[in-house]
Amino acid sequence: MGMATSALAPAELYELPARTANLAAKSDRIPLFIPASADEFKTNGMGGEVVAEGVTTLFCPSGFYTPAAMPGTEGCRRVNLEVPGQPAVAVISWTEPGGALRFKVPGGAGVFSILSALSMRAAIDPLSPLNPEGQSQAFSIQLTDAAGNRATVVTRPDEPALQYPPGLFEEDSFFEGGLFTGRVPLTSLRALLSQFPGVNLAAITEIAVIFDQTPSGSLFFSDLELVRGPVEWRATLSAPPPPELLAAAEAGDVEAQRQLANLYRPTSAMGIYYGSSEQAVYWYRQACAAGYANAQVDFFDFASSYDGPNAEIYLAEATACLEDAIRQGHRMAIINGAFQAAFVNHDYKTGFFLYALLEDSEPHYAEQRWSFAGNLTAAEIDEAEQAAAEWRANNQIKDYDDFFIEVNSPFRVVSPTPAAAP
Repeated sequence: MGMATSALAPAELYELPARTANLAAKSDRIPLFIPASADEFKTNGMGGEVVAEGVTTLFCPSGFYTPAAMPGTEGCRRVNLEVPGQPAVAVISWTEPGGALRFKVPGGAGVFSILSALSMRAAIDPLSPLNPEGQSQAFSIQLTDAAGNRATVVTRPDEPALQYPPGLFEEDSFFEGGLFTGRVPLTSLRALLSQFPGVNLAAITEIAVIFDQTPSGSLFFSDLELVRGPVEWRATLSAPPPPELLAAAEAGDVEAQRQLANLYRPTSAMGIYYGSSEQAVYWYRQACAAGYANAQVDFFDFASSYDGPNAEIYLAEATACLEDAIRQGHRMAIINGAFQAAFVNHDYKTGFFLYALLEDSEPHYAEQRWSFAGNLTAAEIDEAEQAAAEWRANNQIKDYDDFFIEVNSPFRVVSPTPAAAP
């Protein structure tokens, strides 16, 4: 529906008033407070302490129940009003301004600098005398960094989640507290991290929800999370490439080019994407054009699992590079090419030939050719076997180390030679 998690919650859709409850994809959010038990009032999702100052808190389990069956849950209003889905919620109430719910962030977690917003879902309790009938609620959100700097954002006056819900109060002799005729949906509310100037987002130590905008109030909360919007792979590394490596790659060092391509190869951690497919492919292309088999194999390994923009183009290029590495006798190129031919492209004759190249060096791999030999004629098998035998007589299977040694690069990595047996 176009409701970006990195934008403020919309107050209308298609020019009509609307309330939305929008959760980001699991990989794009870090839960801070999701009430599943009363323990969430002690420790938050990032492992930090939760401190309630000047507010009362109540945990409401999910589902429908009555205060008679579950004493102490009168404030959950399960028999008095309808919260769609009846999820587990926290009820936060204050009787004078200035109360707060503080979430400590252990170690100044640095993820804030690559996230987009704080997101929560909330709703006004229309049956609480702490909420004046027909009036909206408001509060502040404050971030504190390791240096003690603070930045505060106040919720919007027309924030959909904090509007008094439409409906009527009805006295009821059976249900203590009466009935509310309208629904009370939990609605998304977001504070963009770009709205918090003056704090170091790489060293946030506390998030505080401060109830300082109204004299009193009572709210249902179902979650508080850190979210980010979906992004493409970005030219972002956890650390910049070493200048010596970059200089060598630009000067034509193919091993430096391979390592630089692998450094830029997109990866993810905690749902955050690092790297740049464009930069990775650029350096793979340089090393592949120079005929460096190790880079050609790495390029194919990258392209065969990449599903971003230009994926088909990259795979076609990488396949051509792999074929060149096969001609050079690169062990992994032969294994990858054999599997691709036999089990992906169903080119059984090529797959049979490539697996047969490993007959002398790795017969356990070569044995796989017989698993699909039934798709070939006896003549085709004999032809592939003869071609493979001729190749083995004139060529040698090589591994990464063999190609590393051939490269005159200060960055080459060679596996240590095993010690000779006594």
